[in-house]
Parts: sequence; C-alpha cells; structure tokens
Amino acid sequence: MPRWHAGARSATDPDARFDASVDIDASTLEPMITYGTNPGMVVPLGGAIPRIAGNAVYDKALGYMGFHGGEVMLGKPVDVVFIGSCTNGRLEDLKAAASILKGRKVAPGVKLLIVPGSQQVKRDAESLGLAQIFKDAGADWRESGCFDVPGDERRHGRRGAILGEHQQPKLRRAPRRGGANLAGESHDRGRHRRARQDRRSEGALVMEPLQRVHSKTVVIASTNVDTDQIIPARFLTTTTKEGLGKQLFADWRYLADGAPNPAFILNRPEAAGCQVLVAGRNFGCGSSREHAPWALLDYGIRAVISTEIADIFTSNALKNGLLPITVGDATAKWLLENPGAEVDIDLAAARLTLPDGAATSFPIEAFARHCLLHGIDELGYLRSKLDVIENYEAARRW
Repeated sequence: MPRWHAGARSATDPDARFDASVDIDASTLEPMITYGTNPGMVVPLGGAIPRIAGNAVYDKALGYMGFHGGEVMLGKPVDVVFIGSCTNGRLEDLKAAASILKGRKVAPGVKLLIVPGSQQVKRDAESLGLAQIFKDAGADWRESGCFDVPGDERRHGRRGAILGEHQQPKLRRAPRRGGANLAGESHDRGRHRRARQDRRSEGALVMEPLQRVHSKTVVIASTNVDTDQIIPARFLTTTTKEGLGKQLFADWRYLADGAPNPAFILNRPEAAGCQVLVAGRNFGCGSSREHAPWALLDYGIRAVISTEIADIFTSNALKNGLLPITVGDATAKWLLENPGAEVDIDLAAARLTLPDGAATSFPIEAFARHCLLHGIDELGYLRSKLDVIENYEAARRW
C-alpha cells in the first residue's frame, strides 16, 4: 500500500476519465474463513456457519468437516495448516510466510504443510533460505505442484472415506467387474487385441504438427498471469476446445457490456495474425486447467515466451501443441520492450532467432519435442509402437 500511495506503481494517466469513482475502506473489511470444502463456503472470521436446509452439498461438506450450522468459527482448534500449491505457492507467498515463521515454532499438535507452486519456485525458495526457515519452525517442506492433502493428514481422528468432491474424476474409473485376472492373462483378457480395428489409427495426428513458427509477437508484460486470467472459470463448462479463443483473456479483452476493450492488445490491429505471445514472469500459474492452452491455441497462438512458465501449464501446453519457451532475462527484456518483433522459432533445433539475427537456444525435453514435431500425443506415440508392444507381450509368459 505505501508504494501505491507514493505513486510508484499503478499510477493513473493525468488525463484519464472514469465512468465512476468508488472508494473502499479496506480497514472495515473483516477477514473471511472457509467452513466447508470449497472456497465459496465462507463466513467472516467472527461469524457463524449458516444454517441451510435441504442442500445435499452443504450437508455433505459439514459432515466431512465435523461442523454444524450455527457454530461460530472463531476459537475452533487448528490441526492442519496448508500453505502453497500451484495457486498460492508463488515465491512472494512463501516470502510472506517465512517472514511470519522466522524465529517461531509450529504449535504442538499442529501439522504445517508447505508446497511451492513450481520446481523453479522451490529452487528459488531454497536458495534464499526460505525452506530452511520453514524446516526450523517445524513445517513439512514438500515437493511442488497442485497438492492434495492425504486423508490421514486432513483432520486428525477422522480417517474415514474421502467424499466425492475431493476426488479427481479424470483420474478415476468405476471398479472392474469380476474377480482377479487368471494366471497368464492380461488385465483386458485379450479383448483389446480382438477389438483392434476399433481403435484410432496408429500414430494418428491429434494436433497440428509444430516445426517452425515465423511470426510477429504480441506482448502481455504482466507478471503472474494465472490460468483464470487466461480463461476465466465461468467458461470451463465446455468439454471441447473449439470456441475457447473467443474467451481468451475475457476479463481484460471485453468491457462490462461485452464490447471489445480497445485498450487491450489483442483487440488492436497490430495483434492480428500474431502466433507468438511474449509474457511476463511466471506465466500460467494458478489452477491446472487444460483449457488455458486450449484457449491460446484456438485463438491462434502457437508459442509462449517468458523467463518463467508454470510447470503444470508447461505440461498441458506441450500435450496440446502449444510450445512454451523460457529465455534469459536479457532476451525477455528485449522482447517485452519491442512488441511486434518478427521472430523465428525452429523447434527441431530448439532455437529462437530475433530480428537482428541473434539466436538463443531454449530447453525442451526430447520426447515432448518429438511429439510436437509429429503432431501426436503420448497415446499416439504408443499406438505407433503397438505392433512392437504386442510382439513383446506374445513372446513372454505372463
């Protein structure tokens, strides 16, 4: 706040005009706390849990938490504290947590779990000594990612079944009917080979191959652009990729009445046809939604360049034909300061060439590069090797 008052950042142009001016006294806002199993189940810190009749989701959430409608949240014991994940595990978040924990200890009976948002954030936190502060305080410093607290760490003394809202449906399937596999028999009992003609063709293209991109750049210099800014959650009701490009950066791209915001870069004539997005640090952080690369691709973006791109976004991008490129500070600075620069990306050589001919290599895992070059995903790659796999299985006694 002091830097805002000093005008160091977020300064308004002297001739700016506004439709309305709203003053908010933040000192009057009471912190909120969740009482259930999703972020929408909140009350003020000193408030009571609402009483909601006939709502199965509400009843299930309170049953899991062990709470009842009408109870006051303030004063309830804390047994597990979680800081981080891909959404709130930025380096800035960890610095704030470390500033509070330094020289202090986690209270007896409380488990504190800290998860950095990415491997880069993890390395930075460790090099700055933040991880050691957490360990000295008695916290559990864990690997990066979207972290799900194991059932026995959620609530001590309540090691029951986890309810459906905590499961990840895309990673689950219904239990297979029948007993165990017979000796010498694979799990599908030969059905897969008999139905071979029904599968998609071996090595079938599932995305447009990416070999070379020669394009002008469009620049969004903001740091920590998360996936909810790339594609807001209200547009995630679709299960297809088509049409998501219209909602790309929707909250920035459109005004309240739905009209295009003329000030946003994607609505300017110079952005038309650009296939390369240059972004600020930590692009793609936040929720792990796959719709973010889908929206970029549907709009026409084939590559994103930044000094740092979130791990999960990177994985989702590579699996869908979007090339994430990380470059050094000097290259990123030049690109951010020169929007519309015409660059050449050679994926086979893993090389980015600037307009003046200066070239820089970028890291990309060999298998991911192979899939991008040939327009296939992991399943497509396995399909292309199916004869080899089946011959191997046939030659073995299971």
